Amino acid sequence: MSTHAAAMPQPDTAAALDAGAALQALAVDPLLLPSMFRRPAYLEKSAWIEHVPFAMWVVEAVRPDILVELGTHWGTSYFAFCQAAERLAYGA
Repeated sequence: MSTHAAAMPQPDTAAALDAGAALQALAVDPLLLPSMFRRPAYLEKSAWIEHVPFAMWVVEAVRPDILVELGTHWGTSYFAFCQAAERLAYGA
């Protein structure tokens, strides 16, 4: 039986540092993004109404290249994501 542990593959150092820095910045002041305080342009009766500030915040915080929205019953969540992306000038 060998006493040496198998060498584990190491992650790309530069990518790990960039991701770590981004997560650390969010951990320090996670709510200091202006998107959480914007008034939504579209509201409809929905179980999502109280989550609209989070939807806008998460788009600004993460800045995803692709966002998949499932179950757009009344459209409140979908339009919150769209408004956040529009305000951040995605694709401009």
